Amino acid sequence: MKHHLKYLLAAVGMIVMSMLTAPRLAAQWSFDYHQFPYDMTIYATVTLDDSPIDQDRYTLGAFVGDECRGIAEPLSISGVDNPPLYLRVYSSVTSDETITFKLYDNEKGTAVTGCETEVAFVKDSAVGTPSSPQEIVFTSATLGDVNGDGRINITDAVVLASYLIGDASDDFVIGAADVNGDGTINITDVVFVVELALNWTGF
Repeated sequence: MKHHLKYLLAAVGMIVMSMLTAPRLAAQWSFDYHQFPYDMTIYATVTLDDSPIDQDRYTLGAFVGDECRGIAEPLSISGVDNPPLYLRVYSSVTSDETITFKLYDNEKGTAVTGCETEVAFVKDSAVGTPSSPQEIVFTSATLGDVNGDGRINITDAVVLASYLIGDASDDFVIGAADVNGDGTINITDVVFVVELALNWTGF
């Protein structure tokens, strides 16, 4: 088992060297709304671990699979410190797509998954209102921190690589493992964990 892990990590190291100049994870959140003919509106409040998010720290994104379909912005309401978010979501179909959500932590440079809320896309519709917004609920699962110790380092890469060869540790956090958000946990996620570890400056 250790023999296989050694070669797996060596392969990861080679891939990482070729990726050091690649775009950061946040680049996955970019999209061109001009390519989508349909849209809907969501007014939302967001909680993380039962507390309202700091809107200066976190950015809410709407996704279909791993494709970003919208980025939320706070409404400007006089006298309200934590106003609802306005989110315009785009699609190439009129309905029958499921919208999921992710938070981007602008301080840590990582995404928070573990969202309990989904919304069905219906063109020209609105979910929530400014006075009665949709609640979007997250629980902590910092992508890349697969051993749940509050930091991202090479240990997380080893833990994830061990999981891939069938030797998962007791502290393995599966919700933090799909780092590139493609719906599959594989060697690419180990590469992303190593890249995050190389750029991690502390929480």
